[in-house]
Amino acid sequence: GVDQFEESGKTVFGFWMITKPRKTSNAILTYHVPRSEIGTDRGEYALYWQKQSGTDGDQLHVSTKLSNDARVTSSSPNIQFIGNTMVYDAELSVDRILQFKTAEK
Repeated sequence: GVDQFEESGKTVFGFWMITKPRKTSNAILTYHVPRSEIGTDRGEYALYWQKQSGTDGDQLHVSTKLSNDARVTSSSPNIQFIGNTMVYDAELSVDRILQFKTAEK
């Protein structure tokens, strides 16, 4: 199971995953922003992905589907937009923050 809780104003997810030596594992988390929080900062969104101590170079893939009536007005570097989907790929060797701002079309 996945633990989900609030800490220091952040939504936190935690879980254990056992991976055998020289093998890889994948985890897919699906999260929907509560409607009450959408657009609270004038369409500004941020995802802070924190590197876990002791890990080195895990691959990070984030995709976010935006509403059809949203257009992106600014975003962090290296974020790609394909239609109404935001895609970000990186190596998680350091903490990463993804930010983008939307406005209605």
